[in-house]
Amino acid sequence: MSKYTFNSSTSSAVTGTKFNNASHVTDKSLLSDLNMIVSKQPITSVGIIPFTINNHTREIKYLMIQRKHSVGFVDFVRGKYILHNKMQIVSLLSVMTETEHLRLVNDDFGVVWREMWGGPEDSVAREKLEHLRKGVITNYNFYTLIDCIKEASIQQRWMYNDWGFPKGRKNFNETDMNCATREFSEETGISDTLLSVITNIVPYEEIFTGSNFKAYKHKYYLAYIENGQKTINLDGFQREEVGNMEWKTLNEALDCIRDYHVERKDILKKVELLIRNMKLFN
Repeated sequence: MSKYTFNSSTSSAVTGTKFNNASHVTDKSLLSDLNMIVSKQPITSVGIIPFTINNHTREIKYLMIQRKHSVGFVDFVRGKYILHNKMQIVSLLSVMTETEHLRLVNDDFGVVWREMWGGPEDSVAREKLEHLRKGVITNYNFYTLIDCIKEASIQQRWMYNDWGFPKGRKNFNETDMNCATREFSEETGISDTLLSVITNIVPYEEIFTGSNFKAYKHKYYLAYIENGQKTINLDGFQREEVGNMEWKTLNEALDCIRDYHVERKDILKKVELLIRNMKLFN
């Protein structure tokens, strides 16, 4: 991994950008009603926004990964929801694909669990899903998994899982930079020696509230890959968590990022502007 800097007279663009906006929850009273408390310290992941530039056309492309499973599906299979909290269940279901909905309704829990993590299944998570399939009675109403799926699908149905950039959480005593490059290599299967991280730009930050009502912060370093479209094997990604990996132009990237990720789209637009208005040098 080498280190690069940008040279520009526009110093304000080098300060990075911080975004603070909730993706799914905007009413604080909603969190109160659910007896949920948004942590003052969001769950932080650190990653890389990798880009390459075509030497002939000067076209900029970004290396993006598509998650194999939605965050909502992963949390659901792990049983990280409250059976008698319909709003929380619907929120998790709202970010899943139609295929994931069908799997929750029809597939044996053990099969889904082993496919995702292997090893013995979580009996509590199985019992919760089976209970929800049959139906839950609360003081207010009765609902099943199918009822919740129908409610979650009223406004939006997702055919494909979300796209984003390689990222993950830090190990003990690990620096942000080391975490970002390690997660990049682990998820993409690409050596971090091919990365030229831009060191004089403050990492971009995406802060939002997830479908599980928890606060998250994603920090992204910007990194250049020389001749990326020629040197990168797009089939070497980690199969357990990643479903696909592609080079995308700005417009292609914006089209595949879900609309509720407003901050992520804004970051990418600013990155594109930064690259086009500055010179990269060793």
